[in-house]
Amino acid sequence: MVWMEDATKIKYELKKTLAHLRGMHGSGTELISVYIPAKGAIHEMSGKLNEEAGQATNIKSKSTRTNVGMALAKIIHHLKTYGHQAPVSGVAIFCGNVSDNQSKSDIQLFTVYPSEPLAVQIYRCDSRFFLEPLERMVDVKDSYGLVVLDGRECTLATLRGTNITVLHRLNSTAHAKIRKGGQCLAPDTMVFASDGNLMRVADVEAGTQIKGADLATLTIGNWICSDKFVTKAKHAFKISTIKPRLEIVATAWHRFFIKTTNGVEEIFAKDLKIGDAVLVAKKIGGRHGKGRKRGILRGSLSEDVGVARVAELVPVDGEHEYVDLTVPNAFNFVANGFIVHNSARRYERLIEESIELYYKRVGEYMDRYYVNSVKGVIIGGPGPTKENFVKMSPFNYQIKVLGVVDTGYTEETGLRELMGKSGDIIGEQEAVKERQIIERFMHEVVSGTMAIYGEGPVREALAINKAKELLISEGLKWKRYGAVCNSCKEEKQINVKEGGEKPSACAKCGGQLSIVSAVDLIDDLIALAEKGSIKVEIISNDTSEGAQFLQSFYGIGAFVRYR
Repeated sequence: MVWMEDATKIKYELKKTLAHLRGMHGSGTELISVYIPAKGAIHEMSGKLNEEAGQATNIKSKSTRTNVGMALAKIIHHLKTYGHQAPVSGVAIFCGNVSDNQSKSDIQLFTVYPSEPLAVQIYRCDSRFFLEPLERMVDVKDSYGLVVLDGRECTLATLRGTNITVLHRLNSTAHAKIRKGGQCLAPDTMVFASDGNLMRVADVEAGTQIKGADLATLTIGNWICSDKFVTKAKHAFKISTIKPRLEIVATAWHRFFIKTTNGVEEIFAKDLKIGDAVLVAKKIGGRHGKGRKRGILRGSLSEDVGVARVAELVPVDGEHEYVDLTVPNAFNFVANGFIVHNSARRYERLIEESIELYYKRVGEYMDRYYVNSVKGVIIGGPGPTKENFVKMSPFNYQIKVLGVVDTGYTEETGLRELMGKSGDIIGEQEAVKERQIIERFMHEVVSGTMAIYGEGPVREALAINKAKELLISEGLKWKRYGAVCNSCKEEKQINVKEGGEKPSACAKCGGQLSIVSAVDLIDDLIALAEKGSIKVEIISNDTSEGAQFLQSFYGIGAFVRYR
């Protein structure tokens, strides 16, 4: 059993180191801070430091010049131990004269291997060590998922502190919206049925199998018509082609397919130009069906798609009734030999289906990256897409959406904007876990059941493995001294608040005490818990519950296995 999560232990040790370094100051600009990024080239920083060593000879103050030169030499020598490349997480090196006695130098070097990969390369010489990049890491407690999306694209990332890692980008397969008014054909337009019959588009019913084109292979096949759409329109065109000679009447917003240097593209009837190469069935033939209803012809159609050049576009005046069909999968059908697009009504439904598919794809990637790996997810983006996505919830129920935020962008810009607007959301979430622990602890203390507090009872419970979980405040600023009386030889353990005087006289005989050990009280208790494989929870001072734990319960408590 692990006594304390590795990340928690590393963070606690880093906090201790930073507190130690933060308390140091130099006389003038004698303290040097060096940051080398993850797997960074050592020779680059060594070269930089050698240049600085050369310039340091110009420092006017002799003591500062000497101390800076010695610190630089010490760092350059230390860098040789890394070979050509920095460690996988990078390294931060602090060196300088930290002596309190101005007449005597004490050049010390401190090395910190960060809990997360460094992304910066820094050299700084000042009166204090530059600790900000590491302090940002200490503030990090959890990872969060970031999702920014609109109707066209989506970016997924993780946020840890101020570090954003992009995980995946995907685009929407949803079709663009079309102009209100539909895309329809004259009722007497002829449609090829799969059995060779030619039928007026107005006579086609849902369930009829008709001819349409597979635009990926440019071949004609059989497709099911699922719906028919009838509307009135005032704007239409009669379109004629040559080679072969074809003619069709379509509303201004009906879509045709043309072949260009960029491949096959969609175009509205109103935007066609003389000479455009529209897609058509390559060969068409037909005859009246013997004994069949009036208006039905018997025809033949090639299996290949060809092109015909637009020869004429003539506006059709007046309001007339027009018809169009819905053909799923193909999204087109053959009408008077032309390859024409679906109906507007079905097109809108296809948009809805495509958007739903897009949302499901985003949800699948969220499941892949976020289940059991982040504390929660924050979703942002422009417009209503993000709200519609959250309402649909196409992701695993274990993923907790912490908030929905308006952003103006997607991709990296949107991620940075989302991070900037999520401070309150994340701050609240960080406090939730701690609040729950302290509330449970206080409930157990009040009920007199499975919790204890105070150094004496907790230390005893840790020693006999009665404690199940140690709670200790990071604001506990006490030292624990080991001392021996020079007269009666009695060994003592004495706690003194940070800044207080060290014990000097034996309480039993009044003899002089000799200090043989000194350790932070928090470290002493954690070591005792580690020895018994007891879980440790570090309680911060940043929340009201954490502050109450320190003030009312002395910052030391434990859940116990039995009373």
